[in-house]
Amino acid sequence: MVKILKKPLKDDPFVMNSELKNLDISSNHLGETTLQPFIFQKLNKLEVLNLDSNAIPSLHAEIFAANVNLKKLFLNNNTLTTLDKTIFLTLGNLESLYLANNAISDLNKHTFNTLPSLKMLSLSKNKLRNLHEDAFLNLDKLTHLYLQDNLLTRLPKGLLKNTPNMQFLHLDGNQISSIPSEIFTSCTLVSLGMSNNQLTRIDNSFGQCSNLMTIDLSNNQMLSVSGNSFKMARKLEFVNMKNTNKNGCRNCGIEENCCLLCSVEFQEKETGCPKALIGSTSRSSRTQQTFHDDLIDFLETK
Repeated sequence: MVKILKKPLKDDPFVMNSELKNLDISSNHLGETTLQPFIFQKLNKLEVLNLDSNAIPSLHAEIFAANVNLKKLFLNNNTLTTLDKTIFLTLGNLESLYLANNAISDLNKHTFNTLPSLKMLSLSKNKLRNLHEDAFLNLDKLTHLYLQDNLLTRLPKGLLKNTPNMQFLHLDGNQISSIPSEIFTSCTLVSLGMSNNQLTRIDNSFGQCSNLMTIDLSNNQMLSVSGNSFKMARKLEFVNMKNTNKNGCRNCGIEENCCLLCSVEFQEKETGCPKALIGSTSRSSRTQQTFHDDLIDFLETK
């Protein structure tokens, strides 16, 4: 691995390093000058490229054209506002793409369509307001999607139709007010984060999520949560609904843990779950399946 520490990049700086597989140029001052489109053209064996924290405002459409073996690309903590729709065109082997903490406000629906190997995509802490339902087309291997701390107000119904292996979806810290039930029609999610949004109703939204194990809906202002929302989610271990109702949850006996519910299995491996599981005084001796049934009963009487 080569790590460059705050040194200006001259023309064709890697001409003598064509065998490089790991290049770290993070925390330099690359944003002060324009990155030339040919800067990485000699590095066709490169597998990891770290460009974090450089105040990069934009990237040429062909800057990664020669990096066909790239597997991990780090672009966190820059000042990117947009991405050319062809910027990742040749990165068919890319598995992880980090774009957190930029200023991206809009995504072309074709930007990620040429990344069939992508497993992890981080777009958290940007300024996204809308998502096209084909934004993640052809991402059959995508399992982790991070969209927290953006400005999203709605989710397109077909958002996940092209990600058949999605397991971890984080939408916390947006301005989403409703969840279309159609979005999870074909659901493979294991963990879902939707805390700190503006949800007002949860009704049958997760009915098909049979693999769902953890869900965070805390710090919303939900008026109602239907028990049918989790009807098929029999693997659930943890549900966080703290601060979701201004009147509180009448079933809760411990105010600070109001509506923080978890199975015995989850309690044993996580320290954040209360010792007395809210909503049932005897749940500590029950099975995971019974926890699911108790959760449905709890929501129907909430």
